[in-house]
Parts: sequence; structure tokens; C-alpha cells
Amino acid sequence: MPSPARRLLVAAIALLAVAGEAAAQAAPDRRVALVIGNGKYEAAAALPNPPNDARLIASTLKGLGFELVDDAALIDLDKAKLEAAIRRFGQKLAGSAAGLFYYAGHGIQLRGTNYLIPTGARLEREADVKYELVDANFILDEMGSAGTKLNVMILDACRNNPFGGRGLRSVQSGLAQMQAPSGTIIGYATQPGAVALDGSGRVGPYASALAAAMRMPGMRVLETFNEVGVRVQKQTGGQQQPWLATSPIEGQFFFAPPAAAPTVAAAPAPASDPASRPPALIAVDQEFVTTGNANVRAQPSTDSEKVAALPAGTIVAATGKTKVAGKDWFRVERDGRNLGYVIGDLLESPPTKSAPQLAAAPAASPVTRPAAPAPAVPAVATPPAATPSAAKPAAAPAAMPTLAPLVLPAGRRPSVDDAEALPLDKDKAIAGYRDFLREGAPRAFAISVTGAWGWRSGVGARNAVLEACNRASKARCQLYAVDDRVVIPIFPEAAAYLDEATDFGVAPTAELRVSDFEGATPLTVPGARTIRTGELHAALQRPDRPILVDVLDMEGHRALPSAFWLRKAGSTIGKSAEVQGRFVRAVERLAGGDRARPVAVYCLSAWCWESYNAALLLARQGFTGVMWYRGGTRSWLAAGLPVEATKPTNW
Repeated sequence: MPSPARRLLVAAIALLAVAGEAAAQAAPDRRVALVIGNGKYEAAAALPNPPNDARLIASTLKGLGFELVDDAALIDLDKAKLEAAIRRFGQKLAGSAAGLFYYAGHGIQLRGTNYLIPTGARLEREADVKYELVDANFILDEMGSAGTKLNVMILDACRNNPFGGRGLRSVQSGLAQMQAPSGTIIGYATQPGAVALDGSGRVGPYASALAAAMRMPGMRVLETFNEVGVRVQKQTGGQQQPWLATSPIEGQFFFAPPAAAPTVAAAPAPASDPASRPPALIAVDQEFVTTGNANVRAQPSTDSEKVAALPAGTIVAATGKTKVAGKDWFRVERDGRNLGYVIGDLLESPPTKSAPQLAAAPAASPVTRPAAPAPAVPAVATPPAATPSAAKPAAAPAAMPTLAPLVLPAGRRPSVDDAEALPLDKDKAIAGYRDFLREGAPRAFAISVTGAWGWRSGVGARNAVLEACNRASKARCQLYAVDDRVVIPIFPEAAAYLDEATDFGVAPTAELRVSDFEGATPLTVPGARTIRTGELHAALQRPDRPILVDVLDMEGHRALPSAFWLRKAGSTIGKSAEVQGRFVRAVERLAGGDRARPVAVYCLSAWCWESYNAALLLARQGFTGVMWYRGGTRSWLAAGLPVEATKPTNW
């Protein structure tokens, strides 16, 4: 029998253990997260992205110091497992400073209440909802009873009703807006009642933007969600607008603090030692390719720890830029995962292919155009400066092959080289197509003549990718490759897409557009002259070369050499006389006050109304040399002509 002294010692040790556990639970800087991704549904359409989305968010949060329920993303949970995970989350939250819940998967709203859909849910009638689904308020209840200073609930679940009709007449599109309890932020992948996009890669646009924004140091929580919204709107071309519901938040919260400081606290004062401060980053959104073997550093310094190595030719996305000791450094990521810092000397914009590579079509499937061939495009020469005094006549260049898109035969195995022939933005298409080729069957890749594309894998891949592609496109999408074979050649409309002289049957208008800028354009602009690639290239070699004005509202796109990028001009000048006046004055300054000076305006393609707007307004305002380059950047690239990184011009 233990002695009284021994019993006293055991009791003291037990009390210390309990006290230690309580102290750990009450640690003021603890941040707890539950991350769930449901994709393999038994009675609803499978979703390939949510498990990948959840893993990305979980790894991001773990890297930022969050404690994860079960130490990982929880994937494909049925109702019992989902409810049990939420209960464990509530228990783990006790005494912590902040809690975060992230859910990706199917979700619906019924009579104003949002429900998360477990993988095994089967709904035939409305009465089944309470037995098969999980009320999102269940999570808010667990968070509210934990006493945390800040709770964040993120619903990346704003998709169409996966059960179709089935007697669920009260089910509405998207999710309903919820009332945020005190100290709570509720983030939605899109606005209430709307449906979010899955994107064209392995990770959805919302999850990708969220992971990138959370890693930005020194950004307060509401600023983070604003950054997410901006990124998603850009990535989806304005088709998806994230939404936020919030109540007053006490204190300041940083996902990635600006310095070693408590998470919920006032922003810390700058460190006295400059070397100890985090780098001051400028947010950027640009793709690069490594020019040689590039070391990735933990911090922007060659003395910092090497955390990874990238072989030459690796495409990376830059999310931040800083300057250290006179050198540019970029924070880079791949597949939504932050890697570290790479010195700018080892990065360059992804190159475009030369004309001979773009001109030769495979003999197995020759295609002819119904239209007459385009004018011969002269060999590329570096255009002179934009001022007439600096321009010099160029020697007569040799002719290049006429414009003709590549055509790929059906019935063969797809390869990464196909992306060079697809009527898509080359950099993103190559990366997306490589992701598609790495996936095993079943898989499907779809394309549209407007440049939309996407891929899916898993059961139902064909229908899923067509549905997503058609939502993102203004024209019909078709399956290009399925499993291990190309099922169609580049369809006939693609030739028309690259043919800048194609008549889409759209009548010219004298009205400026204020929305819906992506769509087939007329052949002409009232008061302006439509110009094709060969003619424009020749004009740029002359002493009286036109001023090139790029009006495309797209961050990180490629511009024609020596073009002036007046960002958002084409999409905003139809909205107010004040904006119109600023645009006209800006172009007049570029023309040295001479409204007879030739001015060529362009945007992305013959499916872009932004340049139509700009040409129409300039012609209205008395510019007599207005040229509308209807084919835009894509026709220029199809000819194998060079492009360069965009440089915004203040206007």
C-alpha cells in the first residue's frame, strides 16, 4: 500500500500536469484550425479540386504556426466524421487566441440556411437535409463557446446544387449570407447566391489566392481578405467576386506577422537592427522562367539558407518583390506553394516561340482557310523609339510565312508540345497542360475559341470540365484530349479566332461599351481604320511609325514592343466623361499634341472590345490617324513576333 508521502507526491505531479495542460491551452498566441476538403461524393458529382485546396490551405496554415485538428487537412468526410471533427475542433479551441475553419466541397443553402455536404449524403426530399447534411451554424456555435478573440470561418463551397431537382425546390444557388457573431469573420469564395468557379488547374482560384495572401507578412486580416478578392477577380476575369461578412474585431490579427510579435496585438515597432527586419515587399503577380539553375533562399540574401533549387527553364509565379543591396529579389511560388526568394538576375519573362516553330503544321492533318491569306509578315526588327526624330528607315526585311495556326491531328497521344498550337495564352496553357498530362486517366482537357481552357480528372471528368469551361467562356467549349488520345484537331473556329479578318457578323456600333468586353467584335470601327498584323509590323518600321497604345486590363500580360500601356482605359472610358477626357489628353501627350499622328490601339484579340472602345473614342475626338489593330496580342504571337513585359504608363 503506498505511503501517505507517496500518495501526496503522485497527487502533486497530477496537479502539475493538469496545470501545465491548462496553461498550454490558455497560451495567448495559440491559433487553431480545422481544414476539410470533400471531393469523392457517393451520390453527387465528384469535385477534383477541394482535396487539393484543403491540403494547400492546411500546409499554409501549419507553416504560419497554426495547430491543425489531427495535424493535417481532413479529406472526404462522411457526416459522422465531419461532425466528430467539428467537436474536436471546439475542444481544441478552448483558451486559444484565434480559430479558423476552412471547408472546400459541395454546399447548399435551403430556406436561408447554409449546409455543408458530407461525402455520403443522399437527398431525395427536403426532409432529408437535417439527417444527411451539416448546418454551418454548428461550426459558429463551437467557435462562439470557445472564448477566442477572433474566429474565421471560410466557406469555399459556393457551387451549384449537386442533387439537381429531386424535390428540393427550396434549394437556391450558392450560399446565403450569415450573420457574423462578435469577433467573427466569415469569408465566402463568391458573393451570396452566386456560384464559384473551380478554375482550370489542380487548385481552385479562391484557395490559391487565399494561400498566397495569408503568407504576405504584415497584412492585417481584413486586408488579407481584400487581397484575396482582388486576386480572384483578376484570375477569373471578374466572373467571381469573393464576399466577406464581419463583426467588429478587437485588436489586430496577422496571418504572417511583420515581426516576432503576438498574433493578436498592435503592430510591432521596427527592429533596431536593419538586418533583422523582414523584407519590405511590394506585391506583384507575374510569371517568370529561370534562366539557369536557381537557388531558392529563405530570405532575400545570398547568405541566407538555401531551401530549394530550381533547374533552368522552371516556370514560377512571383508574389512579392524587394530590393536588397541594389539587387531585385522575388518571392516565388509553384502550384500555390510558397518556395522562398530568388534573385532577379536568374529570372526572366517566359519567352515566345520563334516564327519557324509556329509556322510549320503537321502533314497528317492539313487545314486550309476559307479566307484569303494574310499579308506576308516581314522579318522581325527592333522598332525604333516612339518619337519621329529618333526613327530611322529600316532595310527591306525578308518575308516570313503568312499567318497560319498549327493544326493537330486527332487520334494520337497528347504531348506538352500541343500547347504551342492551342489558341491559348501560351505561358498558362503550357503549365496547365503539363498538369493535365501528369494526371492519370480518367482525364479530359477542354478548349474554347475565346481562349478559355481547363482540365479535370476522375470519374465524370468530361462533363465536369465542359461545364466549367463553358461557364468561363463566351463561346462553346469542346473536348480536345481525353485520357491518352487527342479526340479532335484544333476545331475550325480556332482558325477564325487567329484570323484577324474574320467576319463574325457583328455590326459596328457608335456606342461605347461599359461591360461585357469579351466577345466577337465587328470588322470596323467608325472613323478608324482596321489594320492587320503584316501591315502594322511594316508601319512600325517607317519613320512616321504609329504610336502603339495597349488598353488591355490584364495584369502581367505581354505587350507589343514599345507600346504604351494605358491600363483599364478600354474598360473605363465608357463610364464617365472625366475618364474619357483623361484618356484623350494622355494619347494627345504621347502624340506630341498632333491629332493627325498615326495611333494604333489594341488589346488581346478579335474577341476584345476594350480596343474597340479606345479607337472609337479617339476617332470621335478628332484623331485622324486612328488604327484599330483588331487581332491584338494573340495574332501578333501567332505570327511569331516578339513581345515584352508590360510597363504601365501613368494617365
